[in-house]
Amino acid sequence: MNTIVVMSYPHLTSLIQSLHYTPPESVAFSIINANVKEVVAKAKRLENIGEVEVFVSAGANAKLLSENIQKPIVEIKITGFDVLQALKKAKNYADRVGHLVYFDQFKEGQRICIGRG
Repeated sequence: MNTIVVMSYPHLTSLIQSLHYTPPESVAFSIINANVKEVVAKAKRLENIGEVEVFVSAGANAKLLSENIQKPIVEIKITGFDVLQALKKAKNYADRVGHLVYFDQFKEGQRICIGRG
């Protein structure tokens, strides 16, 4: 059986669950919530006991996993368009909106400007 483990965080978990994905019978699929302080330890435990073939993760978790584990990682990349959509949606709730980036600078974010509207 092929085992895919998504190392997630609550918002990504709810998004994945909303897709109602059903993997083929030959694939085991699980989601584990882990913050940046615990993701490497949780992933290494799964790797050491042979419970994973491939990890899926995003952002800081994906970066930490790529530097610390042996199994393949599929990284969910966030694009400038994703950030723009989120900022536009956030403008419905507040006049001032911020964007915080962990680890690498988000170069596309420097070009995004949302006017008051």
